[in-house]
Amino acid sequence: MSASTSSTATDDTNPAPWSDLDRRGRIRLVIANTARMVLAVAALLIAYFWFPVNETASVSVIVVLIVGLLAFAAMVVIQIRQLQRAPYPVLRGVQALLLVTLMFIVAFSLTYVLMAQADPNAFSEQMTKAAAIYFTVTTVATVGFGDIVATTDAARIVVTIQMLMGIGILATAARVVLSATQSRHQALREARSGRPAVDD
Repeated sequence: MSASTSSTATDDTNPAPWSDLDRRGRIRLVIANTARMVLAVAALLIAYFWFPVNETASVSVIVVLIVGLLAFAAMVVIQIRQLQRAPYPVLRGVQALLLVTLMFIVAFSLTYVLMAQADPNAFSEQMTKAAAIYFTVTTVATVGFGDIVATTDAARIVVTIQMLMGIGILATAARVVLSATQSRHQALREARSGRPAVDD
């Protein structure tokens, strides 16, 4: 029976319930998921900070924003598909929410950096990559400390787009991820309920 539980724990279609795992198994799962999450976040941030903005100064800011938003949409789709196969959807859902949100932040941060490079007067302060992330996060969080503000109409339009998308699209993406997590959790529960008693 222990061998059955052990093999089921690694079966993506019908894993052992979280409650059936021993303390070591739970810790191992949490560490593995945390490590994957940290690596994914690090990869995304490294790509952002290494992006050669000086070499893309001639690229339209609108093009960069559109590509960034397409990358955000792709991230949502990828995370949903992975959630649909996740053996432990709650752990995977946390990772999905973090990556989707970070992709949204990176897309707008890069746009702001390029806007400031094209027009130094677009914002009240110099828009470095770190400052752009800070500004984007304060906007997403609707905190808006006011130390960095958009000063041109073009910059204000993009910031307005971000605020509207933060209210609508980002919130919708979060709900979709949560819904996929719940659906996968329910599917696993139903699959487990149909297992022979010896496996429980």
